[in-house]
Amino acid sequence: MSTPKLTYSRRLLWMFFAVIGLSLVILTIGLLAQPVAAATAPISAAIPEAADKVPNDACLACHNKEGFSIPMTSGEALSLNISADAFKQSVHGEEAVACVDCHTDITGFPHPEKTAKSTRDLSLQFYTTCKQCHQAQDKVIRGSFVSTTEKFKTLQVAVGSLVWVVKYGDDLKIKGASGLAAIPKDKEVAVTYTGEEKTPYAVGLSVKPPAQIPAEKQVRVDEMQKLVEMGPEKGNYILFDSRPAPRFNEGHIPHAVSFPQPAFDTLKGKLLPKENDKLLIFYCGGVT
Repeated sequence: MSTPKLTYSRRLLWMFFAVIGLSLVILTIGLLAQPVAAATAPISAAIPEAADKVPNDACLACHNKEGFSIPMTSGEALSLNISADAFKQSVHGEEAVACVDCHTDITGFPHPEKTAKSTRDLSLQFYTTCKQCHQAQDKVIRGSFVSTTEKFKTLQVAVGSLVWVVKYGDDLKIKGASGLAAIPKDKEVAVTYTGEEKTPYAVGLSVKPPAQIPAEKQVRVDEMQKLVEMGPEKGNYILFDSRPAPRFNEGHIPHAVSFPQPAFDTLKGKLLPKENDKLLIFYCGGVT
């Protein structure tokens, strides 16, 4: 049997497949070499960076407005006003907590529609989030007074971003104020209640009194001015600013050292002198 000879067309076809086969071999070798180089690259380079959080300034641009509120299905007015100054002095401002750390459903504007029909419903929706950080004293709500609604016999107390709506009656005992109407907004209060957390009933309300400091332990303005002019070394004193750190950064008395009151136990070993031979002066933001 004779071996068939390749025709011109068959030779071209054979050469075509040979070239294609050689190309595939070269391509395969190249692809096999790629993972080795890729494996040396950092894994983080392949992970996209998380989107930036909405800054608090963007939130306060709208919410730092007196009287800002919306009506609710219950007929109540939900206050949306957040005082920028009060926020900076709060534990959230001091710890640089972002609004969206608690309001996790907020990613931009307009905001998602709220399903809560009353301020109490809204409080319950945020309860789980707030409880992660705020461990409440049993049957006592400590926070800032928001408002009172005579029609519904309820009072509102803000604890961080959570607003408690508490029912009350004629048996409510108030200490530190002549009545609910006399309590200024954002004043620190403690409300004692009975019943469950979902349906609290206020039986007592205490208003935080102004700090009482004996006259002999107070430094007059003119005395402080002289000490500032002398300086800490010549005047033999240390001046501590007890306000939150952000307020200190905005401005402070010359020679003052930042010593936020909530961080007293943490910083006292570092900031307080070992000897008792210096005059220690503390100042804050005013009567609270």
